Amino acid sequence: MKRTFQNDQGTIEALNGERISRFICLQSRDDDSGRLHPCIFLLKTAEGARWHRFYLDAGICCWDEYDQLPQDDFADPESYPWVDLGPAHQLNGLRITSIGVTPHLTGVRLALTVSDGRTVEICTRHPEDDTRIAIDSCELKM
Repeated sequence: MKRTFQNDQGTIEALNGERISRFICLQSRDDDSGRLHPCIFLLKTAEGARWHRFYLDAGICCWDEYDQLPQDDFADPESYPWVDLGPAHQLNGLRITSIGVTPHLTGVRLALTVSDGRTVEICTRHPEDDTRIAIDSCELKM
């Protein structure tokens, strides 16, 4: 594992121009309501050999690279179910045009823009907030 980014603002330029081949979202289940919330994201591009794993926590974005898909993330599928956002939202094959991280209220926002003009927005509103995800301003219900 190699940590490549840990901040509340900046850009991830290494993936610009690469095509999405997998975009997995792991979810956590709220103990009280049973509702699912996105928590960890795994991204693989067609051109790249590495997996990119990122998440928002305590008002920052943490971005790591792995040589292989981090299998530990899939150890408890009942508590942490996952969905592949690529085929579910027609993202596979699209080129990444930008990835930017900015402060959002007192939380953090990651915006990943793809070649068809859509933006995948992943954000928290404050440091203890659950992560939210939207594609072109339509919040996904997990």
